[in-house]
Amino acid sequence: MLEDTAPNEAMLDKLAGLYDVKIEDLEDASAHSLPLYSSLKEQGKRYKNEELIARGGMKDILKVFDEKTGRPIAMARLLVDAPEELYEPFLREARLTALLDHPNIISIFDIGLDESQSPYFTMELKTGKGLDKMIIDTHQNTEISHLNESNGLLEVFIKICDAIAYAHSHDILHLDLKPENIQVGKYGEVIVCDWGLGKVVGKKEDDIEFDQLLLNPDLLNNMTLIGEIKGTPGFMAPEQVQKGGVKTPQTDIYALGSILCLLLSGHTAIEGNTETILNRTVTGDLSIQLPADLPSSLNAVIRKAMKLLPEERYQSVAALRHDVHRYLTGYATEAENAGNLKQLSLLYKRNKVLCLLSCTFLILATLGTLLFINSLNNSRILAENSKLFAEKQQRQAESNLQLYLDEQQRLSSMNQHRSKELMREGRIYSNKIFFEDPFYFHEAALENIIRAVQLTPVKLELYSLKGSLLFMKQNFRGALKVFQKTSHKNVDLYEICQELDPSTLTAEGLLSIEQFIWVISRSKKFRVNYLEHMIAYDKQVRQDQVGYEKIIKALLSLANKKQNFELNYDLKNKYVSISGQGLRRLNSPNDWGSSHCLLRFLEFERLNLRYSGVTDLNQLKGLKRLKELDIRNTWIKDLSPLNEIPTLHKLVFHDKQFSTDQLAVLNKRVQLKVK
Repeated sequence: MLEDTAPNEAMLDKLAGLYDVKIEDLEDASAHSLPLYSSLKEQGKRYKNEELIARGGMKDILKVFDEKTGRPIAMARLLVDAPEELYEPFLREARLTALLDHPNIISIFDIGLDESQSPYFTMELKTGKGLDKMIIDTHQNTEISHLNESNGLLEVFIKICDAIAYAHSHDILHLDLKPENIQVGKYGEVIVCDWGLGKVVGKKEDDIEFDQLLLNPDLLNNMTLIGEIKGTPGFMAPEQVQKGGVKTPQTDIYALGSILCLLLSGHTAIEGNTETILNRTVTGDLSIQLPADLPSSLNAVIRKAMKLLPEERYQSVAALRHDVHRYLTGYATEAENAGNLKQLSLLYKRNKVLCLLSCTFLILATLGTLLFINSLNNSRILAENSKLFAEKQQRQAESNLQLYLDEQQRLSSMNQHRSKELMREGRIYSNKIFFEDPFYFHEAALENIIRAVQLTPVKLELYSLKGSLLFMKQNFRGALKVFQKTSHKNVDLYEICQELDPSTLTAEGLLSIEQFIWVISRSKKFRVNYLEHMIAYDKQVRQDQVGYEKIIKALLSLANKKQNFELNYDLKNKYVSISGQGLRRLNSPNDWGSSHCLLRFLEFERLNLRYSGVTDLNQLKGLKRLKELDIRNTWIKDLSPLNEIPTLHKLVFHDKQFSTDQLAVLNKRVQLKVK
């Protein structure tokens, strides 16, 4: 609890150092011990018709009516007798959840204080039931096929993995995954809730995307409630139970493995009282027993996800999701390390009709051959009829042979058709890296291309596509080997692979900034879409991104036919300034790449286009974080494309630059600033 004493000068000095403000600006030192709570004291009443929906350990969930938006929403509020020590963790849970924008993660609308100065936050109102109740209903209903229902639960599990993979891509861990924290809607909606134990990992202070004065990132990493266990026994990883254990994405993967076990069997992998569960967790003593009608491959997936050592588990949620998806589509999982016999069994199940037709044909062909041989033996006895009989059997054999050749031709045609489908899917996966996870889609694209090559090994252009994918991942040694196998090689990419020395790459196996710019300078022979693919993947992998704006400037120079312009980038203040009449295009030409803004690979919120040659604001497509735009001294006329940027809140222009009609097309959320 806070003491009602005035802060002395030494205390003010410490607070000023912590929040990087001047001492004279600290009007109330006690307010800074609860920065979020204090910042919301002035907000008025907004919500009516409160109706209790659920009650947890520290908070109530209410259904309320939002007077401002005219719709029912959900409100989370601390219990009446909750101490002030719970205010900050409660508010930080809301701020952390608000950082995550994903269809399978609950959306936060508002954070505030009620009339009694108690904190609350509002969120979308979802109808449905908890995953725990859904599991109970499924395993108690004996009239439903267990295998079919389990496949439906696995589809729910994949959506849970999508939400957690998205959170991990933003360096946020959940650390309390369990069925009670997952809601399933009537039409298949899946929402991951209750991020109260979440943690931000691997982020520098300047990278946290909210007010530094109100939310210190060092505090954000300690978001557990006072006196509460940091997790739920049975779903906690060993490193959560052991003192001093380091939490990583593998901690959430362990909990996902326990949820998968509960989905499939109706019970957790570790059972007993709390003490027994915790002891068995730290020793890795699992009691996984799936129903007899479920294959052992899923058992292997669960055991790998719940390995005692984090480094032995799946290295990413995307890898766990991929294994479960492979099972659903009839392929062997990576976890089970299936042998040839198991692979053949799965191949038969996936192609049962084709296998049965082939076996039937072989049996008929064998029987026909045996009959033909038998007829030849009889011809020795029946010399008079042997010639006619032999001719008849010969015609039959020729007919059988033609049937066999026709079947072979049909199988070859099927393989070529499937190969084209796999190649098309590979290109689709490859193109998705502009907007989704480049790690997952690059691997999926490569897997499809490899399978296509196996089906039609003479299709040499497939090697060119495979080599191009490896080139975009900067695996130049692998790309060179693939290009050498085909005459359909992408010549310019092949020449770059020959000239690059793999020993000069960074420790991460990536090009240096200077090497990347050199590759861009060679792009006169190939299109910018290769470069955009490379940058989208590189941006996710590269740890040290100092000087990254040089790569983007080189790419812009290529798109603008090497006209003169200036680009300044301030990562700390999230600010980009571009000037020069030579800069007219901010995106790649439509026949080159994605038509999205090439600046999207930089992290910024403010963009200054003063004195630039940009005239079309449609070129800002893809800027998902832009908040402020300065277009003074430009020839821009149409402001309507700005309505497609939902984060934009401020537009700066000079007096008389636009007419009233031109400004009227803008969304009301955009603040107009005349300078």
